[in-house]
Amino acid sequence: INIAGDVFRKAVRPGQPGVLTYWENGKRVGYEVPDWIAKEATHVIETNELIQIVSCVKNLSLAGFIDWNPGFFISNSIIDSATAFLKEGLMPTRSANSFVRYVRNQADDPVLRAYRASGGEQLRFYGREPKNLAKLARETLTDAKGLKSAIGKFTPPSLGMAGEQAPRLAVFEREMNKLLPGWKGMDALEVADSDAARKAVSKAVEATINFVRGGYLTKQASTLALFVNAAVQGTLLPFRMLRDNPAARWRLAGFMATKMGLDAYNMTSPEYYDIPLALRYGYLLVMLPSEEY
Repeated sequence: INIAGDVFRKAVRPGQPGVLTYWENGKRVGYEVPDWIAKEATHVIETNELIQIVSCVKNLSLAGFIDWNPGFFISNSIIDSATAFLKEGLMPTRSANSFVRYVRNQADDPVLRAYRASGGEQLRFYGREPKNLAKLARETLTDAKGLKSAIGKFTPPSLGMAGEQAPRLAVFEREMNKLLPGWKGMDALEVADSDAARKAVSKAVEATINFVRGGYLTKQASTLALFVNAAVQGTLLPFRMLRDNPAARWRLAGFMATKMGLDAYNMTSPEYYDIPLALRYGYLLVMLPSEEY
């Protein structure tokens, strides 16, 4: 391709470093480009030095309250599993199976290899920076030791990463089984280059909160404070679900009806009103039988 006198060669295998990849008429194509073009195309938002300095404080909070907080990864995994059920009809048992698969992290697992090669392992709360994910994906496809070290030991960050990716991995596997029979016997890069993988990984990423979504202001604010873009995307998710997914409307209606019934039951207990309002509205509570009334 010739752009303003500069000639860019078509890449043999799109998706590699130094290759600008995009979709054209339903086909994945790529061109070899200079490093500065690849950087400009993949790093849309750059932060200045002042913001980077201030964000160091946020990173300390991120490590203490999220990465190494066992309570957070447990609650976050449950929420992601419930979100995938409401949005995609994915049973929690399938998310649990994918969690075990992710923790085991076997080097020859065709689902994990295809999922990573297809770009599904994008993260927000846990894991590595996006620029390092491509390197990690290449290592897992060429070196068994690289795959074994991708998760590491059973630390809260590792388990949190597995819990966050489990519903997405389960949706990816389910969609690939529908779209490309026999895909588990194919090479991971061959799977990643297929239209089926593109559709499956897109649905997988959207099964929970897609943290790549977001406007310029929210992403800049997220470098300074925790959960800014997560709060925005989490607020918008139910409305997008109601707009785009008719089946999800029924699941959400059933969940709301169950919650209303549970609240009505809880209100029969006088102790229920001793619980702070934020907990009553923000958590799923079940009151035990009273011993005083």
